[in-house]
Amino acid sequence: MVILTLTLLLRESDLWNRVWPEASVQVIAAATQLTGVTVAATAAWSAQRVHRGNTTELLYAAARPRWQIELIHLFGTLLYSATPLAVAALVATFMMTPEVPSGSLWPSYIGLGLLSMVIIASLGHAVGSIIKSRLASPIAAALSFGPLFVLSLFVPHYGEATKEVSPQALVVRAVFAVICLSVAIFISTTARRGATLSLPRIAISVALPVGAFALVMVGPPQQYRPPPSNPSCAQAGQTDVCVWPDNAALLPEAVRATAQVNKALEGIISAPDLVAEQGLAVSHRPNSLQLDVIPGASWESYLSLMSYSITSHQCASNNQETNYLGVMASSKMYVWLRSAVIGGMQDPYWDPSNLTAADRQEVESILGKPRTDQVEWARTQIGLIENCRDQHR
Repeated sequence: MVILTLTLLLRESDLWNRVWPEASVQVIAAATQLTGVTVAATAAWSAQRVHRGNTTELLYAAARPRWQIELIHLFGTLLYSATPLAVAALVATFMMTPEVPSGSLWPSYIGLGLLSMVIIASLGHAVGSIIKSRLASPIAAALSFGPLFVLSLFVPHYGEATKEVSPQALVVRAVFAVICLSVAIFISTTARRGATLSLPRIAISVALPVGAFALVMVGPPQQYRPPPSNPSCAQAGQTDVCVWPDNAALLPEAVRATAQVNKALEGIISAPDLVAEQGLAVSHRPNSLQLDVIPGASWESYLSLMSYSITSHQCASNNQETNYLGVMASSKMYVWLRSAVIGGMQDPYWDPSNLTAADRQEVESILGKPRTDQVEWARTQIGLIENCRDQHR
């Protein structure tokens, strides 16, 4: 499980090793998704030890109460289940680049990972206690796959700087983990003797679906953070560039992309006064550009985000021709701007889906012409986009 976790964590380390919240999410994702499926299967196999050894009656006759025996057994399962998470956290902390702001992995995200392991291990233990067949492990793995992958109920996919763990989501998951742990212990101590209907059994039967319902209703494990009072800012010519303090290590790349985009647009449209991440209070300025920065953002991703924001349109004109021309001009300007900065046409895979081969050839042809011709062509495209926007207003 440790090897599996580290493989998942390290395969894209360049996406998280400069931002603490993103690193935190990738640690728990690597330690609780595919690894969590393995934990559920292993917990089910481990709980079947009494079936394989025919020691059920011996355990009931032991000096210790049966629930204590099962609790110690489940605690051992949880201990080795948490080991991959601990190893991944240490490795991620060690690998953080020197440019990253001082800090650490966020305890709230690590708490989400630990609670997920308690829930999944308890699920596996309960399945192994009920089912005597060797299919218990595959069944437990299949049951855990749904909430871990299909619904993503326990851990988020990304750790954007704009988000944090929701306290309500954390509390609900903690309560649900206690319920699952209690269910696992109760089932393992009663299922093998075919216990009759009782108050504890009724309570357990009600608590589990209620807890699952609350988990779904409380929503995603993240919520948006309030804007910081001290964003990290720098200047690219006359343009201020600001990012969240957590993304301070990405600021040089944002400044570089901004400077090069401004240079490419010189003589076409005026450079923005401000380029800022979404959620920053400084972004409420007239001539500003807001970027919804993706996790692991690089110079290329800042370039694409800026190019899209500058050339995007809002067109809902009744005139279909105006609408079409605005859409196509927006797509061609996006490809031209990005290619002009990079220095040549890129893989068509990243082009807008509505861009035809003829449109792409037009952009490529323009890129080979003198700067004055490119400026004239780009102004024409901007005019079509603005015309579409004006009719939308």
